[in-house]
Amino acid sequence: MSLPKRIWINEVSPRDGLQVWKEFVETKQKIKWIESLAAAGLSAIEATSFVNPKKIPQLADADTVMINLQALKLHLSALVPNQKGFERAIAGNCRAISIFTSPSNTFCQKNIGCNSADSLVRYASIIQQAKQKKLFVRGYLSCAWGCPFEGLIKTDDVVKIAFKLSELGCDEISLGDTTGQATPSSTQKLLMQIFKKLSSEQVALHFHDQYGRGLLNAYAAMQCGAWRFDSAVAGLGGCPTVPDAAGNVSTEDLVGLADEIGITTGINLAKLAKAGQEICDILGTNNQSRTGQTVLKLN
Repeated sequence: MSLPKRIWINEVSPRDGLQVWKEFVETKQKIKWIESLAAAGLSAIEATSFVNPKKIPQLADADTVMINLQALKLHLSALVPNQKGFERAIAGNCRAISIFTSPSNTFCQKNIGCNSADSLVRYASIIQQAKQKKLFVRGYLSCAWGCPFEGLIKTDDVVKIAFKLSELGCDEISLGDTTGQATPSSTQKLLMQIFKKLSSEQVALHFHDQYGRGLLNAYAAMQCGAWRFDSAVAGLGGCPTVPDAAGNVSTEDLVGLADEIGITTGINLAKLAKAGQEICDILGTNNQSRTGQTVLKLN
């Protein structure tokens, strides 16, 4: 299996990383930090989520954040859970949105208040409206390998929903290992089935690092031809619906691996490491990226 010559990284820490944090990060600090991420060479950043501020108060400033980042020349996206969130995203001049569902009915119900089938009905209208406005649409598939409530997820169920999202108009499907249960072998098993229906251009991988396998899974995915990945600086992240969920695979670790094996990312690792430490200092938390910590010590 040959590795890709280049990988595309979607930085999700401003949304995935901050949504589970207990304290609110000041809007000006968020904007400055996201600008630092962009300055490191990241070409895609998921900046926020247009969710109900009462449910996720950490992202209550989504409208202001998005408006103030419009000058950045990159793929800037935001998560939208429903029609109201979509309308707020449009008002904020958002040009790329993400919707989210899951093959697990229980997870879906707890996360967005409906089962998997009903979520697709809900999103069909939003996707149609988004495509009419020429927006890029990404569909997240949470718990693609395992669910904290239903256990292991059937590969066929994941493939079926992924293909349905594509049929509805999603430009990209992000397969989320929300519970960190994926292994290199199960990663490749799912991708081999997914790639029978969708191209590598349409599929991204979103690995959480609950069991320390996130980077191994990313490398296994590359061996199958995958080249689009989500990650978060300093290993930030988690899921409000999953008890004790770990953060995402670290962007610094992913970029560091790519650099070492000759895969291009277009990202400056030293600047990236500084941006990762910057948000850790703001949050008052430890940096979970080994590569980030090492690069900071050497520079």
